[in-house]
Amino acid sequence: MAISTNELVKKQKELVDTILTKPEELEKIINVQLASRQGFHQYTLNNIALANWQLWSRTGETIELLAPYSKWQKIKLQDGTKIHRHVKKGETALRILAPYTFTVKEENADGEEVERTVLKFKSVPVFDLSQTEGDPFEVDFTSGKFNFTLDEITSRTKIPFHLSNKEITRGYTNGEAIWVSKHISVNRQICTFFHELAHYLLHFNADREEFDTPTKELEAEAVAYLCSSYIGIENKESPAYIRNWTKSYDDDERTKLLKGNGSKVLQTATKIIDNLKLSELLSSKTTVPTSSTCNKIEVKE
Repeated sequence: MAISTNELVKKQKELVDTILTKPEELEKIINVQLASRQGFHQYTLNNIALANWQLWSRTGETIELLAPYSKWQKIKLQDGTKIHRHVKKGETALRILAPYTFTVKEENADGEEVERTVLKFKSVPVFDLSQTEGDPFEVDFTSGKFNFTLDEITSRTKIPFHLSNKEITRGYTNGEAIWVSKHISVNRQICTFFHELAHYLLHFNADREEFDTPTKELEAEAVAYLCSSYIGIENKESPAYIRNWTKSYDDDERTKLLKGNGSKVLQTATKIIDNLKLSELLSSKTTVPTSSTCNKIEVKE
């Protein structure tokens, strides 16, 4: 039975809201984005979670690489290699959500006719690698070694940034600036910067500042994991760090604590990736698909 667009929207929200109750889901999502750098479109984290749920429900397998039907018919990798594969006969597409906008005319409070932009979603079909056949095709889940400098990352935001002399505390923020220890490796400094940037964006506003420490730390580290993985930094400590902050909770307590927070994590990771224009930075190192870009994150007044 086909899934309606409204059902897809509802399910996507449910999946994202509960994603932090299962830290291993973060790894599945980022692996698909890493694999897509071979010349495939990078779907949103929300859509990857949605497609993964559908394939798992049908086959008990997780997705590896997503593409529309036409892409699987004509695969050309970034190095120019052509791969001859096609969707298997009888396969049912996985449905994801694509946004679109339109304008409507309506009267305002003064009786004047004004235009309003409406955002809607439509269901579009994609297929996983496991639903195709043809030439051998190895999915590359490696994150790459791009040797970023700390300044290449931190200079992309207007938030005040400082190196710290602290040796035990890797980083911290007071909601006005970010500090990272100068006594750790560059890759660890970058991961820590993402962690503190997540705190800065998530936990210094009135509606969220009362969250308990485990929730705040888990959210910040999940964001750091997604952002660092996006630019090719392997951050093996993150899943263990995430589990450690909730180890005192049983499964029911963990679900209650974390349900609803996943959407904030994915939104914040996407915001950092786009606002810092990390895809452009990657393009300076290697050719990768680009994502949308936004204005730089501004310092709070």
